[in-house]
Amino acid sequence: MSRALCRAARLSRLCAAPARGLSSASAAAESPRLRLAGRVLFTGMGGITTGLTAWQLYKRGRKVEMIEERSTRLALAPRELRELVADPAAGSSAADEFARVACEGEFDHARQILLGPRSAPPGSVKQPAGAPAPSGWEVVTPLACADGTRVLVNRGWVPRDAADAVEQPRGRVRLEGVLRQGEPRNRYAQNDAAARRYIWLDLAALAAEAGCAPLLVVAVAPGAEDGAAAA
Repeated sequence: MSRALCRAARLSRLCAAPARGLSSASAAAESPRLRLAGRVLFTGMGGITTGLTAWQLYKRGRKVEMIEERSTRLALAPRELRELVADPAAGSSAADEFARVACEGEFDHARQILLGPRSAPPGSVKQPAGAPAPSGWEVVTPLACADGTRVLVNRGWVPRDAADAVEQPRGRVRLEGVLRQGEPRNRYAQNDAAARRYIWLDLAALAAEAGCAPLLVVAVAPGAEDGAAAA
């Protein structure tokens, strides 16, 4: 009986041997493919990581360059607006954004536009620590220049409850400011030109509303060197 069992065990091992050999051969055949796939996967991941790092470094470099360019423009002495912008109807170029300019004329307060509501500029209002910034309006007033050109002037921010008490200078005024080109379209809020309600600064629409050239001057406080808006 024991001999029969031994023979049966040997036969069982002999029958199983080809299966094990086949499995080993399949594993040997698949291993190079798996190793290649692994190399491709990890190489691809490394390439993606390197690419993202390079892109972030590029963006940072461009931002640093932009800040330096703007700082250089803001440090220059103001130029007369018409010296910088030969054709007001064509507006200003991107190369002239943040350039300091000076212009002279009379404000047309009847066509003044309140832009917003918007949060108070940083540091403009004293608030308790942790308190939300108050909201208000940016006051955009047409300026009729002596040469007949009409431009938009952002005169600064006022609280909501002070909109009706905005100072309205009369007579000829001379101001200094910084050229800007408006704002990108707001995907979440719409302007209503018919109701004269403007949330984002659509320069072309505001200029048409106020009968001005598509030129925006952000007025700066006298002596300011960083483009701070006038109060």
